[in-house]
Amino acid sequence: MGRLTKVYWRMKASRHWPLYRWPLYAGVVFFILLFFAFVGDVIVMPLVTRHGDEFPTPALVGKNLREAETILKILDLRIEIESYQHSPSIPEGVVLDQYPPAQAMVKADRRIKVVVSSGARITMVPFLRGYTVRQSQFMLDEAGLMIGGESYTRNDSLPPGVVVGSIPAGGGSVPVGTIVNVLVNENDEFALVTVPILVGENIKKAENMLDLRGLVLGSVYHEVDSVLLPGTVVNQSVAAGLQVRRGSPVDLTITSETW
Repeated sequence: MGRLTKVYWRMKASRHWPLYRWPLYAGVVFFILLFFAFVGDVIVMPLVTRHGDEFPTPALVGKNLREAETILKILDLRIEIESYQHSPSIPEGVVLDQYPPAQAMVKADRRIKVVVSSGARITMVPFLRGYTVRQSQFMLDEAGLMIGGESYTRNDSLPPGVVVGSIPAGGGSVPVGTIVNVLVNENDEFALVTVPILVGENIKKAENMLDLRGLVLGSVYHEVDSVLLPGTVVNQSVAAGLQVRRGSPVDLTITSETW
């Protein structure tokens, strides 16, 4: 350092000092700038960018929005709701998707975008009373609903074969895709009758018994039997005592001497 000082003062005492001083000043300025560049790159920039502080993004999918906000706040991250989407199975307010995805490396103060469920799409059950089953099915289709099972009742104030009511009832709000069961006003076509005991009867008598109940003789099968008289009913396809719609067929198995 002392040698450099002597050189400096020798140059300054020289009559050529005006020529020496500008390159000297330029060198000093260059080394000062180089020093600050080094300090900025090694010390300042890592503090500003928090280089080395990256950490994995937490998993938010499946968590409710309030819980997701709390998790991100603890990690010094911010939440941004990108959109809401209807979901038939995910409750309202639950995170459906996120970006960046879970385990992606991020830094503090990063915005995490989420897609949030707005629940199932809701529709109103149409009023079906007085409409036929076919008309009711079209009305339910337009509302995004499905027709389910049919049950029958007797209502003298409505024509036979029309819908008396529905479950869920008309006017109620339900998720799209809900199955609606209908209650139909009974008529002769839909009336329920009890199947008689036919086993042990002769085929002709059995057929008459079916006819009296409004039932139909279906297929007749034969079974060789040397004990019972030919034509005796030994089996019926619908058990005695069950209630079926009027006009339903009943298959019978009867005895025969030979095939």
